[in-house]
Amino acid sequence: MLALLLAGGILSFNAVHPSTSPDDTLSSDPRLRVRRSFSLANVTLGEFIREASTASGVELSADAGVAHRRLTVYCRDRRVADLVRQVAAYFDFTWTRRGAGEGAAYVLRQTPEARIAEMRALRGPPCMSTIIS
Repeated sequence: MLALLLAGGILSFNAVHPSTSPDDTLSSDPRLRVRRSFSLANVTLGEFIREASTASGVELSADAGVAHRRLTVYCRDRRVADLVRQVAAYFDFTWTRRGAGEGAAYVLRQTPEARIAEMRALRGPPCMSTIIS
């Protein structure tokens, strides 16, 4: 079981076999299949990704535009690929690959489309005075 504490709420994943798609950037890298446990409270996404990178031996990083987000991660014996994929999905972020084979590195980032959707969600619906005006 994976529990993530994000923005004041707990998001739990109980997926034993997370779905993967053929275009999944992380699935094809066998180095990320290593299983690890994490107990990280109120850390930045950048700190969590560095921990996952150290645990897997794979160069993982978070783009400067997303590294400041905060989360808490508690999990035991989880595949690093599954864990970082689920965190990315929660935030609606995307993994991109640099390089190939044993030298491949991965960067977590927010696409422009996801950034626009997030800004619209944060703004909320227009207030009535705007609609009436």
